[in-house]
Amino acid sequence: MLKVHADPRIVVPGTQHIDPAKWSPLIYNFRHYFGLGRELGYSYRSETPRG
Repeated sequence: MLKVHADPRIVVPGTQHIDPAKWSPLIYNFRHYFGLGRELGYSYRSETPRG
């Protein structure tokens, strides 16, 4: 069984979904740190409510 723990501040209330607008990961790639930048769009398959 796989378990994932998320800070309640980034979870959409009443769901088990992560709110991508509240999640700001720090990505380490080839000795450089990156963020995700601004949102460019969304998929029609997204179940996350848009604000």
